[in-house]
This record gives sequence, C-alpha cells and structure tokens, in this order.
Amino acid sequence: MFKRAKDVLIPTATLAYSNDGEFHCGEWCRFYKAKADCRERAEANLQIAKDDFTLPPLLTDDEFEEILGKLDEFSSWANDMKIYTLQAAISGKE
Repeated sequence: MFKRAKDVLIPTATLAYSNDGEFHCGEWCRFYKAKADCRERAEANLQIAKDDFTLPPLLTDDEFEEILGKLDEFSSWANDMKIYTLQAAISGKE
C-alpha cells in the first residue's frame, strides 16, 4: 500500500496539483472543480453526441441500450454547463 502511494499516487497527485498531468474524462469528473468548463470533458461528451446521434434513420435496441447508458453523464455535463453559465452571467461576465 505505501509503495503504491509513494510510486503512483503521490507523483500523480503532484502532477495534477501543478496542472502538468494528463486530462482524462471519466466518472471522477463529477468531483472536478472545473467540470463545467473542462475542455477534455466537453470534447468527450460532444464526441458521444456526434457518434451516438448521427446514426442512420432507425436505431436498433442494442444502440438504444448503449446510448441510454451514456445519457446520464451527458445530461450531467449539460447541467454543469448551464449552472456555470448562469453563475458567470450573475457575476457580470458577458
């Protein structure tokens, strides 16, 4: 446990804190302070929308199942964007 903390967790946390690490979108984004304006999260979710909603005319049941599994994250991201934008507008940002 301590070896993993020393070899993996501490160096990774140090990179993240200094903003020098790599960005990867995932379920952990809900804890991210900048989740609403994170470019990596935006690109990942926009790619989901592009891939999943530009399919041929009728979706199969398997495609519905796959899309439904992703909608919660997409919806959460869209809501975070709305909240961020509203707070920015209230703060006077144009």
